[in-house]
Order: sequence, then structure tokens, then C-alpha cells
Amino acid sequence: MKQVLFGILLLLVLTAFSNDGLFKYYHLKRFEKNLSQKNQKIEEENNSLKIEIKELQNPKTIEKHIRNTLGYVLDNELIFELSESKPSTPHIRFLGI
Repeated sequence: MKQVLFGILLLLVLTAFSNDGLFKYYHLKRFEKNLSQKNQKIEEENNSLKIEIKELQNPKTIEKHIRNTLGYVLDNELIFELSESKPSTPHIRFLGI
């Protein structure tokens, strides 16, 4: 009877510590968790990009983006650039007409 119990215990130990045992299971679970976290980040980034794409399909949003980033003005617009400092002579710069 002791030999049977010892045999079963030995089988359990060998199974647990073999290449396909508990260590492999632990590493696979950790790998799965890391992949899940990466997938979550990618999904969030994709959702953010989808929103940005939808916004950029609106002509008003495109115009606002071009004006803010590139400083474009329409032909019929006047832009007054005022400086914070007080120059000795008035300084008004006209952009576009």
C-alpha cells in the first residue's frame, strides 16, 4: 500500500514539475494576462482613432484644424496681430485680404 501511495505521489510531483506541468501553466497564464492588457490598450487606441476619423470627416473640423495648426485665413478675412509689449509706434500687421 505504501508503494502505491508513493507511486501516486511521485506521479503527481513529476506531472507538476514536468515541461507540461504547473510551471508551464503559470507562464502561459502570465503570458495570457500580458496579451489581454496589450489588446485592451490597442482597443482603446483604435476607439480613439475611430473618433478622430469621424471628426475629420466634418468639413468644419477640417477647417478648424487647418486654421489652428497651419495658420490659414480666408481671402476676405483680416487678422490683427497684437503684441504684449508696448512699442513706441503703433504696429498693426495685416494678413490676407
